[in-house]
Amino acid sequence: ISSVEKSVTDGKSITIKATPATGYKFDCWTGSHPSNAQEYTLTATSDIDIQARFIPENATKPEGLIGYGACADLEGKVTYTLTGGFGGKKVTVTTLEELEAALTSDNPKIIYIESQITTPTEASTTLTAGSNKTLMSKTGNGHIKNIEIKLNGENYIVKNLHFSEVEAKEGTGNDALKIGGGKYVWIDHCEFNSNTDVDKDYYDGLLDITNGARSITISYSYFHDHWKAILCGSGDGAANQISDKNIRLTMHHNYFKNIGSRTPLLRYGKAHIFNNYWISTLDDSSAINARAGAEVLVENNVFNGI
Repeated sequence: ISSVEKSVTDGKSITIKATPATGYKFDCWTGSHPSNAQEYTLTATSDIDIQARFIPENATKPEGLIGYGACADLEGKVTYTLTGGFGGKKVTVTTLEELEAALTSDNPKIIYIESQITTPTEASTTLTAGSNKTLMSKTGNGHIKNIEIKLNGENYIVKNLHFSEVEAKEGTGNDALKIGGGKYVWIDHCEFNSNTDVDKDYYDGLLDITNGARSITISYSYFHDHWKAILCGSGDGAANQISDKNIRLTMHHNYFKNIGSRTPLLRYGKAHIFNNYWISTLDDSSAINARAGAEVLVENNVFNGI
């Protein structure tokens, strides 16, 4: 379709074609009409918002990624090659200031964290990660403490990192990791915790998914010693349904130990939750809480003391 054709008659067929630049390949169309067809014919029945996604020609699907994190659509039929920071600069950060600088902008970047990074005082802080980022530890020693990381853009890989103890009482941070409207996210082999020797509201969430965030896979991660772990959905009200009905989440092979509730709490959206393990010695622990019209496929899980 020509760039000058701003409007078309209702019901008209439109053909669009994606042509990659040298060094890149076409991956999919995202937006209101996702597709894996490079030349794509669609019918205009409403406003169309569609973008062609191009990735480096040597980029491949990350090994081990399954579920909604690899899908461009809400039905799970259009594949999305999640690349994170692939093709971008590789940096190792050791301080809060270096981490904040590395997260800025939407340019692809692979960020390695191999030590503990925290705030200079007990007050929590918040950092927002630009799109197209990989955050990971190669050694398993990467630890982000009392810092809320927000993933509000798209195309993130978070791997082999430890997130803990974001104090919600003082400072700007609330959750350890927050996907607020972000999409195309894979969280793999990570650890999340605080402690349960404090008031339930001293900490907030470990991993919250709100504002219509979607296309997310959480796998092989360890959540422990926390009151309220994973909130999916902004609220029970009808206004929240508009965006949160698009939440799409896959959770598999995760371990939940001594979590009070919300593993996850899901509103309006859809989730596939399989091959996870829950165990708790806390009073009144709960696991999956589907409410406000949420739809969840739950299979092959183990619940112990829940």
